[in-house]
Amino acid sequence: MSGKRYVVDQAVVWSPGLYRYTRINRDKARHWLEHERGRFHDRVADGGTRRHIGAELGRELNLRAFLAEPRQSPVPPFVLEPGDVALVVRRSRAEAAEEAATPVGAEDWEYGLLTGLDPEKHGPGL
Repeated sequence: MSGKRYVVDQAVVWSPGLYRYTRINRDKARHWLEHERGRFHDRVADGGTRRHIGAELGRELNLRAFLAEPRQSPVPPFVLEPGDVALVVRRSRAEAAEEAATPVGAEDWEYGLLTGLDPEKHGPGL
């Protein structure tokens, strides 16, 4: 499958389309990061998620590169085209994401792959 690769901290896509979200375990997330090394676009804005990716998934994200990327204000919405794949790393507990003082353990994280599908090949969706 060709297309762009992303690492994101939310599974929200703001453009119409057909998508598949598949939850994966931490080992598969770590493998995806290793396999896609140097080929993914970093869209992780949350500092806690960035630290988690470094500590638990063994892949430090380059914060300088992220901050140096040209940004529009407001930040344009995340668009996933058919063939694009995003590794989603996010806190699975909403209260952990909202309360910075709440400790976040390894069990409080969810990993998934969000894939943009071609409606002509996969049907019109639901």
